[in-house]
Amino acid sequence: MTTQRIAISNRTIASMKNSVTVTQLRDPKKSLYFRYSKADRDKGVFYARMYAKGKDSMVRIGKFPEVSAQRALQAMNNIHLKEAHFNQSEFTLVGDLCDWYIVRTKSNKQISDKTIKQTVSLITNHIKPYLVNIPINTITDGLLDKLWFTPIQNQLALSTISLALVTLNAMFTWATKLKHVPQNPVEKLSLGSFTHRRPVVKAGRLNDKSLKILFKNFGGLSIENRMLIVLLVLHGTRIGETTTARWDDFDFTNLLWRIPASKTKTKKAHTLPLTPLAVSWLKSYRRYQYTHRRSQYLFPQKSNRRKPQSANVSSRIVSHMAKGNWTAHDIRKHARSSWLELGVDYIIGELLLNHSLSKLDQSYIQTTAMNLCRDALLQWGDKLPDLGLHYPE
Repeated sequence: MTTQRIAISNRTIASMKNSVTVTQLRDPKKSLYFRYSKADRDKGVFYARMYAKGKDSMVRIGKFPEVSAQRALQAMNNIHLKEAHFNQSEFTLVGDLCDWYIVRTKSNKQISDKTIKQTVSLITNHIKPYLVNIPINTITDGLLDKLWFTPIQNQLALSTISLALVTLNAMFTWATKLKHVPQNPVEKLSLGSFTHRRPVVKAGRLNDKSLKILFKNFGGLSIENRMLIVLLVLHGTRIGETTTARWDDFDFTNLLWRIPASKTKTKKAHTLPLTPLAVSWLKSYRRYQYTHRRSQYLFPQKSNRRKPQSANVSSRIVSHMAKGNWTAHDIRKHARSSWLELGVDYIIGELLLNHSLSKLDQSYIQTTAMNLCRDALLQWGDKLPDLGLHYPE
């Protein structure tokens, strides 16, 4: 490592970047160092050399160009403060952190499009407008209560505020882990820091009576919409998992519906047993589709049969069929509660819904789990004719 003694400024950093033998700069007046990035010499990191209790250490100030040389020199004036206060953040304001996290979220291929949209919306509408110009190093529980929770509680349900708080925590957690900020000021923050109330869990709006009305009017629906409802009702699947289903996902030999990990919320492959009622509907629908509008997808787009219908379009279709009284997710809730009423084991219900399981729950699962899942769906299928869902004509 070759060190060049020179007054550190943005200009000198730029002028020395082409001297590839020089790996770091040292300011002769202050114990400030600038270390060039090996990958990109337009970038680097500022350090302060500190002596305390007989030990010599290098304390990271921040990355260049996010932290300018002038700001790094100003930070040196606080060298007498303890390290946690001396170490500077790459982001000065909460608004800077919000912008960074939005970009990071949009480029994250490990989460679903729905989660990305929700996260970006929460930041854009419910976090950034209230905290955009607040310095990160001034954040306290009291300040958040005054500037964020107090005004927002009059506009949003506690459930939405809770989601926004989870997002705020995630922003600071990842920024701290990736060393963009020196410490997490909201590490121990929860909804209980602001209120004793808890979000009310919404009860499902769909019931047996509503299903009977829907199935009674099935004849007035298109075959595509009927098939969509049947799959949702029979299996309690998520709308995104259902609307992107391909014919290749259905194994009629082994009577299984295999949903790829890329299509599930948990990013884990999900396998569901197919009951005789499900097989009958699927085969009838496939015969119809082969003679009308053949596609590898069960629900192709109207304008392009090579692509599946989007989850948002399918959600609107379901809401229209329900006349706004319930949603596709309410079908999932109703299936879950109906399984419990039928005596289906709790863990089996969780497996059918493809919920994430705790390690304790996972240890409970035996090799017979798939047989138990099949028995549960058979019981559910036996009840549905009483509600009006029969084998296709």
